[in-house]
Amino acid sequence: MENLEEAKRLLKDAESCLSTAKSNLSLKEWRVVSQYSQLAVELSAKAIIACFEEPRWTHDPSEELDEIVQTHKHEIVRLLGEDMIERLAHLSEEAEQAAPWHGWSTYG
Repeated sequence: MENLEEAKRLLKDAESCLSTAKSNLSLKEWRVVSQYSQLAVELSAKAIIACFEEPRWTHDPSEELDEIVQTHKHEIVRLLGEDMIERLAHLSEEAEQAAPWHGWSTYG
């Protein structure tokens, strides 16, 4: 593992962002919901990446996550099971789809 403490911090931040998005959903604060939902997905992907290398400075970590999965596939399967590869592919897709919402929710 490259930086387990950084991965834990990123995951904690992702959980906080998800909580903020959920609490603003009932208030119909759509800008806040989209902004924090996107950030929760981004930080979740970066938490996985941080286990293997330093995450890049981007709002779309999907390419880097895909590279990590390809490079470390055997290790991931050995430690976490075959289904984790599918879950990480899904997270990568979600990160790619969510990335534009960072700018849209921040700048309009």
